[in-house]
Amino acid sequence: MSRLFRRSLLAATAALLAVLPVGCTEEESDLGLGLANRGTLYNARTATLQANLAYSQRDSALATGGSDYNIVGNYSDPTFGTVGAEIYTQVALPSRTSTINFDSVTVDSVVLTLVRENLYPTDSVSYNFHFEVMQLAEAVSAEDSAYRAYSTLPVNPARRLFDSTLSIGQGDSVIRLRLGGDVATMLNYTGDNTGFVDFVKGLRLRLDPTRSDPGMLTLNFAATNTRLTAHYHYGNENDTSHYDFSLSHPFMHFSHDYAGTALGADSIDGSALLYLEPLGGYRLRVVFDSALAAFRTAHPRAVVHNAEMLLPVAEGDWGERPDRIVATYTPAATGREGYINDYLLGGVDGYYHAADSAYHLLLPRHVQGLLRSGIDLGTILNINSRRSSAARIVLNGNRADKPVCITLVYTE
Repeated sequence: MSRLFRRSLLAATAALLAVLPVGCTEEESDLGLGLANRGTLYNARTATLQANLAYSQRDSALATGGSDYNIVGNYSDPTFGTVGAEIYTQVALPSRTSTINFDSVTVDSVVLTLVRENLYPTDSVSYNFHFEVMQLAEAVSAEDSAYRAYSTLPVNPARRLFDSTLSIGQGDSVIRLRLGGDVATMLNYTGDNTGFVDFVKGLRLRLDPTRSDPGMLTLNFAATNTRLTAHYHYGNENDTSHYDFSLSHPFMHFSHDYAGTALGADSIDGSALLYLEPLGGYRLRVVFDSALAAFRTAHPRAVVHNAEMLLPVAEGDWGERPDRIVATYTPAATGREGYINDYLLGGVDGYYHAADSAYHLLLPRHVQGLLRSGIDLGTILNINSRRSSAARIVLNGNRADKPVCITLVYTE
């Protein structure tokens, strides 16, 4: 054997060893779970697991601070009752500006510009919305985590800055509200940003439900055009300019009235129906503990290649469907809720499938982990955009004719 050949052989062997798994005794390794191809499995088996418990639970502690997309308006239907949304926002100096001098200027006009994202229940018609903008009596905190769905701040009753009806439709990508009500005095400050924020306090934006069409408006606070603009001049009226203030640290307050509906309790049995509602309404907890325990006993060596949770939509006219359903879990070891580990690999789906009128969630890693731990504390299901969209849905429960279930593809 030549020296050159031996060197080549040693190099190839070293390269092969480098890619082989070395932790062969690690029983908890997830290696291979993301590599299985459902179309090439040999001797694969299937099973269907039915949830032993499912219920809708109030989401009133939903965090609403610091979101890029914020919703305002009012809507009502016979199933979910009435929901209202208000927006609170800080008014601050632009990010690259540290001080302001507005004592020596004359403010000619102030315009609140809002970038429209979408309309609910449909984006194809126009709505008459009565906008109300008021100055706050307390400053908005920069700690976004301080605000929940139930949070509010008091307003200054003497500073009603806008109170009028506008028609908003599909073609209105930008909404401009010309503010009045002594808004110039509200901005009359000289100093740094900290002092300015404390002086101005902030704004509350709402749609008056008694003078507005039922509907909800989602606004994009991350857009550069979402801002408060003051047009002003110095001593010479021809010497005009403008100043753009930022709208920062927004949060939303959501109110619900479930009178005359089946909802309202903190927890609602989901044997027949599961109510999934955004804006601090309801989310779901689905528990497969008994079914997983039975499967684990019968198949202790099972390797899960695919696990798909099916969430059939209940019969009824629910209007616009939520775009996606997402799954979270709270491990007993940490006590901290987070997305199920399948999101690390992507491809979780969660979208509505018209073929079987159901939402699909792919969660093989999550189910394999539950089988290893031997306990299921419940997978939590939320609407993906539950802070910024009013779309809601009713799903079949765990004892319905077409129930929520998990279908497994496994080998052993």
